[in-house]
Amino acid sequence: MLRYFFYSLLTVFFLFGFNCRSQPKWTVLEELNGITLYESNERCDTLRNFMATFTVPASVKTCVNILYNTEFHTDFMDGMKSSELVRYHHEKSLVFYQVIDLPWPIPNRDMVTRATFNHTPDFNTVTVNLRSSPGEKEATSMTRVNVPEREWSFSKNGELSTHVTYTYHTNPTHFPSMLEDTFTIDGPMKMMSRFKEVATKESRTPVNLVWIRD
Repeated sequence: MLRYFFYSLLTVFFLFGFNCRSQPKWTVLEELNGITLYESNERCDTLRNFMATFTVPASVKTCVNILYNTEFHTDFMDGMKSSELVRYHHEKSLVFYQVIDLPWPIPNRDMVTRATFNHTPDFNTVTVNLRSSPGEKEATSMTRVNVPEREWSFSKNGELSTHVTYTYHTNPTHFPSMLEDTFTIDGPMKMMSRFKEVATKESRTPVNLVWIRD
């Protein structure tokens, strides 16, 4: 239960995506199950800059669909109790409402996320920008979490192969130093592993996303 609690906090509260304007140099931090986790030598204030990369045996369209459709969110996002669509701004801009399941005695939290999908003209690369948009759904009795930007990138690597990149930041001041690896390494690696599993499982399932070509 305690380990689950740590991962839940990690995935929702501390995986911050954030765009530094400088070009960082990346150093391999860990390699596991085909996933490579990098850390840059550049920092934005107190934030540590991370990037995870891996390849999945699935199309770009399949990978994008996992983020586009809420039914998949609880399958790979640690601690996510529920995820539902709030609205479409247009077919490439969606708003999700999500509830974070935390163990007693800590009350659950909620968050509102806007996902914006962009692509190259040939659809070989699709990026998904995620940012908090708390005002797009009425307040509840739960504390609402505001998570800064993070970004996924999916690039075609073959007929049924996609290279995935996920960038995020963590703020070490938010947790004890003895738990830093738990929040910055273990949790992201676990989430990426689950994403790979879901993408592999869904690789042969037809995807109905009219705005994206195969």
